[in-house]
Amino acid sequence: MLLSLLLTALAESPVVPPADPLPVAQPGPGLTVHTDLRDEYLAGEPVLVRFSVQNDTAADRSFADVAQRPWLVRFKLTDAAGATRTWATAAPEVDPGGTWTVSPRGQRQALLEIPSSASLAAGVYTLSITLRDDAGDRVLPDHVFTVAQPQPVGGRTVWEPLGLDSAGHATVWLHQAAKGFDLYVHHADGTDPRKVLGDYHLAHIDERIDPVLSHARPSERWDRYIYWLDGRTIRYVRLQGHALRGEPGRFELPWPQAALAGRGATDARGGLHVPVWIPSPKGDSGELRVASLRDRGQSRVRVVGRFASQPEAVETAVDSDGNLRMLVDTGAGLQLYALSATTDLPAIGRKFPVQGDPVMARFGWLGDTSAQNGGLALLVAASAGEQLALRWYSLEAKVLTEYPAFVAGGEPVDLLARDWSSPGLLVKTGERTLAFTAPGAAPKAVTWAADATLVLDGDARPHLRALSRGGPVVVHRIGE
Repeated sequence: MLLSLLLTALAESPVVPPADPLPVAQPGPGLTVHTDLRDEYLAGEPVLVRFSVQNDTAADRSFADVAQRPWLVRFKLTDAAGATRTWATAAPEVDPGGTWTVSPRGQRQALLEIPSSASLAAGVYTLSITLRDDAGDRVLPDHVFTVAQPQPVGGRTVWEPLGLDSAGHATVWLHQAAKGFDLYVHHADGTDPRKVLGDYHLAHIDERIDPVLSHARPSERWDRYIYWLDGRTIRYVRLQGHALRGEPGRFELPWPQAALAGRGATDARGGLHVPVWIPSPKGDSGELRVASLRDRGQSRVRVVGRFASQPEAVETAVDSDGNLRMLVDTGAGLQLYALSATTDLPAIGRKFPVQGDPVMARFGWLGDTSAQNGGLALLVAASAGEQLALRWYSLEAKVLTEYPAFVAGGEPVDLLARDWSSPGLLVKTGERTLAFTAPGAAPKAVTWAADATLVLDGDARPHLRALSRGGPVVVHRIGE
């Protein structure tokens, strides 16, 4: 899948800009050629090279249109053992010709794939590139790069409960490179999470981070944020499709200590809202707040509430109006809050009563039925003696449906908030053992994976997902 990946450098530390462009060794009059070659690529992914032909003069210049005539570009790869292969796109019997007219101080670009580069084994390679133009061959300086197995050291798989058929599954993750780290977004098919569409490079970063991909409604899912906490600074970049857009941003929290609490959300107007926990200078108490970062640069920290200790869990979602919803598990009960996307008002919250003692809850979307309307709802797993009961609640705390109580058989790890059909629960049954269980079904042992999460395919069959070396996202269908 050859998409235009316009790599945007992140100017703020710990993000560093890309290396200086590589000029052509023998440029034509007034023309220079640059590439965006990197130091490291992932095994199994194609090596894409963006060529930029720049006119440094005050008059029009011409150059071969390599976007429409890719056979004019020849790639020679030499591996560490000295073996050399030369690759180029097959030329037609008759070259139709075609040139670019490059305007003064302007440039033209082409994104080309090194043929068969997705099959390169892990190792070190030297790349030589030759471009053929009417003025003769242009030979770029040799470039040394590494092909490496994916090694995730940051990020997490996330569950999007709605709109996956078109948007697919997105996972932002950090690869530990030989020098520094590379930020990627993994894209999988919405109906089959095992079908990988690509791992797209976003930026090179000097320091290790733990990136978070914000929530968004399906209509905003291709234009949302990646953010992380750096000390007491929230750093963020905008993800549009498979590339970064715009300038990176930062928001300094006015407290000496802070921690991320729950997953942030992108509202309908393009603002980012990040829940943060601000501990008191002494004791376990503190405040839950939301850092609201508007799409036009305005920022404000809004109060959610003060608690005797940091909440055990904070679940977030974006409702149909584009506003942020938060469910806070204090350990002594649940509280539901709403934050407007269009104002700077504090959060509005209330106690959310449920039957039993809640142990896990997730937001999800329910479809319309003949009996009632669907929409954003809450699936709550609550203890019922030695068993667990699963119930869907409306945001007004009305029970919408209830499933037969069952024995979980372990510590809940993840809750699959699927539609009206029976949901499922991932539990930890031992130090390195997991099981998937559901109302009315026998538990099924599943492959162990740290920080594993549940996901459905298009036929509502459950799968287990996790970040893993060489994956980078591994997916196993439960029951196989």
